[in-house]
Amino acid sequence: MVGNCERPPVITAYPDDDLTLIRPYLYSTRSPKGDRHMRRLLNQAAQSAIKVKGSIFELTFHRLFPRLGYKKAIWAIAHRLCQLLWLTLRKGARYEERGPAVSAKSKRTRATRMIRELKKLAYRAEGGPVPALNRA
Repeated sequence: MVGNCERPPVITAYPDDDLTLIRPYLYSTRSPKGDRHMRRLLNQAAQSAIKVKGSIFELTFHRLFPRLGYKKAIWAIAHRLCQLLWLTLRKGARYEERGPAVSAKSKRTRATRMIRELKKLAYRAEGGPVPALNRA
């Protein structure tokens, strides 16, 4: 009897033995970490996240890949996604992508917001939209 539940012993046949009664359980030192379904979902989400061009996850993956290898880099991205998911669900935080693909847009919106705030404070602010970066 192991714990509170009784299970029938396992009967196996070995080539040189008769039917042998062995231990009901074969114990392993390795155990899976976490829920199997959640691990698979996080892995698929990480695979998709690194394929979005210009995302922070793509940049992080390409930074980690030479050092860690493909599998460990994917799991590092999955871990970051898990942290973001936890923060979003637990604390109600909002997620905003902070990658280079959105930096030009965020610079323009920040400039217009700052000009609007200066005008509220009775300053005269002049300036047009921030020009987009030309990478040659």
